[in-house]
Amino acid sequence: MVNGEHTNPVESRTEEHSVAWAKSNGTEPVYPGQPLGASGEPIAEYYYGITKRELFAAMALQAVITNDHQNIGYETGAGHAVKYADALLKELAK
Repeated sequence: MVNGEHTNPVESRTEEHSVAWAKSNGTEPVYPGQPLGASGEPIAEYYYGITKRELFAAMALQAVITNDHQNIGYETGAGHAVKYADALLKELAK
């Protein structure tokens, strides 16, 4: 998002620009919103919640854990999950 406006992720990009866009896109909220009070007034400036990168990593970690027949360990499995999330964001940026 630039100046409150969504940008077109499909536009032509260089590899370097795609990686930068993927990283910034990964910090966008999955379910953006603004919480409201009982009378409908905003109770917080903005609620971001979990990021796309965090969601993709969590989903990838489920697969890593499910298929961990070699007992690679927690830190290695988590590292793989983050790499999968970053790879997905990079591909989506193309």
